[in-house]
Amino acid sequence: MTWCAALSEGAIAASSAAALSRRGSGEGEDVGVCAVASGAAKAPAASPIDTSRRDIRIRTSLTPVPTLMAPGREEKGCCGLVSESGERETAFGAMLATKEKLMAYRVRGLAPELFDPLFDLSDAELRARHIERVVVDAKPSAPCRVSLDDAEIGETVLLLNFEHQPAETPYRQQGPIFVRRGQHAFAGDDLGPAMKLRPLSLRAFDAQGMMVDADIAQGDAVPGLIERFFANPDVAYIHAHYAKRGCFAARIDRA
Repeated sequence: MTWCAALSEGAIAASSAAALSRRGSGEGEDVGVCAVASGAAKAPAASPIDTSRRDIRIRTSLTPVPTLMAPGREEKGCCGLVSESGERETAFGAMLATKEKLMAYRVRGLAPELFDPLFDLSDAELRARHIERVVVDAKPSAPCRVSLDDAEIGETVLLLNFEHQPAETPYRQQGPIFVRRGQHAFAGDDLGPAMKLRPLSLRAFDAQGMMVDADIAQGDAVPGLIERFFANPDVAYIHAHYAKRGCFAARIDRA
């Protein structure tokens, strides 16, 4: 059985949470719940949902129906009977999927061509450029800013100063980084391996290179912080730094 009613945003959340809490008896039938976000209309006095039933599933729908929006604006929402195969899903799940899509981001390592030629220089030539050749003696200890992974023990890396924030603002910045030879630049919708091992300082900048926000997170908390920053339309990009030593880790952009 499916029913549709005009509800407030809070009522939608409450209805969805209540339905999820009643799931699980395995009685073999699904009851779909649809809510249209609007404060103007009212829900029916009595819900046709049998509250004694526990087998209630909430999903997003592939079948669009019109929703009530602000004057002069119309969008489409979803509602429908839910099957175990997930052929149709409710508006609640659709909103979650839309949020996930809007918050997509890309993490990028530095271009290897900036650094690979430096490995062919002599130690004296490197020192003249304030660059050190280092043999790694522990892992993890040398996170590469190209591959965004830690160098292996015995591997030779370069330690150099790099200007990662060239903006003509007070936040212009450079600092020390490790780079490995012959690596492909990391590019993905997840953190690089070295970034997952360490607490990160995230710094959000606007298009002019002025800092808008900043915070520290680690592990599973980092994606949520990235999404919170990008929810602010003033944020153009994010720089991740390794929090303990403050060194630049990677740039993060909206996908």
